[in-house]
Amino acid sequence: MNRIVVQLIPYVLAGYLLFGWSFATQAQTPTGGNIPSKQSEKLASLDNPSRDGWDSEVVSDQAKNQLKHIVALLKKSATPHASTLEHYLGAGFQTSHLRPPTLKQVYESGGIKVHRPESLDQKMPLKGSHGLAQALAELAAPFKTGEKIRIAVKLFGVTMEEQEFTTRSYVETHALLGEASLQQNTEWRCRWLLPKKDAEPLLLSIQLVDYEECRIDQKQGTLFSEVTEAVLGGNASYRDQLRYGSNHWLTRMDNMLGLDFNSHIGLAVGDANGDGLDDVYLCQGGGLPNRLYLQNADGSARDYSKQAGVDWLETSRSALFLDLDNDGDQDLIVNTSTNILLMENNGAAQYTVVKRLNSGNNSYALTAIDYDGDADLDLYVTNYRGKDDKGEAVPTPIPYHNANNGGHNMFLENRGNWTFVDITRSLGLDQNNSRFSFAAAWEDYDNDGDPDLYVANDYGHNNLYRNDNGHFSDVAEEVGLTDSSFGMAVTWGDVNRDGRSDIHISNMFSAAGSRVTRQARFKPNETAESRQRYQRLARGNSLFLNGSNNQFSDVSEAANITMGRWSWGASFADINNDGWEDLVVSNGYITSYSTDDL
Repeated sequence: MNRIVVQLIPYVLAGYLLFGWSFATQAQTPTGGNIPSKQSEKLASLDNPSRDGWDSEVVSDQAKNQLKHIVALLKKSATPHASTLEHYLGAGFQTSHLRPPTLKQVYESGGIKVHRPESLDQKMPLKGSHGLAQALAELAAPFKTGEKIRIAVKLFGVTMEEQEFTTRSYVETHALLGEASLQQNTEWRCRWLLPKKDAEPLLLSIQLVDYEECRIDQKQGTLFSEVTEAVLGGNASYRDQLRYGSNHWLTRMDNMLGLDFNSHIGLAVGDANGDGLDDVYLCQGGGLPNRLYLQNADGSARDYSKQAGVDWLETSRSALFLDLDNDGDQDLIVNTSTNILLMENNGAAQYTVVKRLNSGNNSYALTAIDYDGDADLDLYVTNYRGKDDKGEAVPTPIPYHNANNGGHNMFLENRGNWTFVDITRSLGLDQNNSRFSFAAAWEDYDNDGDPDLYVANDYGHNNLYRNDNGHFSDVAEEVGLTDSSFGMAVTWGDVNRDGRSDIHISNMFSAAGSRVTRQARFKPNETAESRQRYQRLARGNSLFLNGSNNQFSDVSEAANITMGRWSWGASFADINNDGWEDLVVSNGYITSYSTDDL
């Protein structure tokens, strides 16, 4: 998803170009060496807001650095001395309490406690450097004896005035407290004095906008433990390849092999050898072999890829374990850059390719469903990028906020004996079927006894195909589920336990996009509605509740789930066994070896 859209430069929503990215002029190796990269140098040359007249981006970078310096003092001392703060502050500086004096517990279960303020006082009673020192000391008080303290700042809003400017930022703190952990999630509104040339902006005020404190009283302060090496470490494939990560191989392999730095790859979980234990099939980028790891009785896993005949070297984006021939074992489908491979299992995790399906070579997600109740699993395949009249891949989504020149998804009906037939058009699934589709998920959202289908699309509107007796209609706009954004993934769950399926869509939160799209100089000739569309693209993840009339309401901001970073996927799961659906969101991007982000 490395796309440069000329009309958005500079600073650039920057759709994907500046959504949270910092360009490095060199790619670093794990051992600290540098490998020059002409592409990254070229991209870095674009990142020059002062040259392009984007003063709001210049001062937001400066303000972020000032805040980072200030909060970094908490890692050195829980009580910063006023004298160390003076040169960051302008005349008449004032601040609110950065940790509210009165907190109430709003949640407790399974060792997790969440506290929030009873009310947020908008007053700013603390003055000058001594006042800021006091506010920071109050903020740091809960973790002053902590270890591995981590403090991060993300600035997502800037408003320019004649002599001043205002920023909005998230400030997140995490620390280990013995066998517990503490995390503070806060939002600050800061007022600054515009700097003179070659000077830094000075803080005029800090106002606390939001505050939340989460404590986990578990062994080593976490709900989950990192066990990757314990599970896979006995395999040469882990020691020699997997443990290095994508950055390592991107700088060492010819790109003609198809190793995609975007890493649009997935995995499948299933019982490949029929021993009652879940195994894992891991897709990889071109040039790196796919892996099948069989689980051992002790919880470790052994690499069985070669013996199983599934160590393909083609770029593989998705896979499914499922019984395609109804013989009681888990067959395997792998979506490669050349074909969709249908592989029969002999019952002992040894696979034979029975059929190759042509998906247009640009397919991403695979989903399976028995849509017609004939006991055979059918397949729905998403295709991301479309092709022009010459058969070449379409490079640019048009229009950017609601692209309709993408690939064509396919529904493949299982006719038995490993025969699949494309019946997309006859089912009505060809309606609005030219999007940049990343993912799909089935659910009977209207409780009428048949499965419906939601498709998450990049660059614009999503689809909800309602199933009416085997014929589908796109009703996303009708029920309020278009969610026009950068759709990456979708998951269904009953979050309020009312018996109706609600939906979460993984999009992208962009601090840069949120700042830029609200500036007067961003696309000034567009309508207000069009500008709001671009602002929506930067908002982040979405949560919709299903109402009694099967109409959906957007509760994303009220539920506090929008800022999921650059989100690729999510799942509802009751991780603490309290009877409520929790939400686990995967996020991140390849950013060399810098960890300087929330």
